[in-house]
Amino acid sequence: PEPEPEPEDEQKNEPEQEEEDEEENKKLIIGNWPNSMGDTLLSTLFSPYGQLLEAKIVNDCGIIEYDNQESAEKALKQLNGFQMGANKLVVTFASNEISHILQMENNDNDNASESAQEEPEPEPEPIPEPEPEQEQ
Repeated sequence: PEPEPEPEDEQKNEPEQEEEDEEENKKLIIGNWPNSMGDTLLSTLFSPYGQLLEAKIVNDCGIIEYDNQESAEKALKQLNGFQMGANKLVVTFASNEISHILQMENNDNDNASESAQEEPEPEPEPIPEPEPEQEQ
């Protein structure tokens, strides 16, 4: 009887993974973004490096997406460490995981009031205190 061929060879060919990696490299996360500065300034700062598909701020992080990887690389090289007021920007390529986490947190914050700049802490339930007896 002939030995059966091992099925391992089929699992090694995964060309789809490469395309996904390429897709990720068009998106940047900008850490240390000053909360006094909004989406407009974010897109103004990053637009000279290429065509922006997305520019928004989520939880004090900027999210930038370009139409190609080359633009994202140029922006990363030019703006990583860029001084914005008192903050130095930290620009990194976004992974799908990071983008997804930020997106989820952003959806949670949509329910919160937009005027709160910092993450609101859940308010504890008020505990009724017995009023001290006053003599009159």
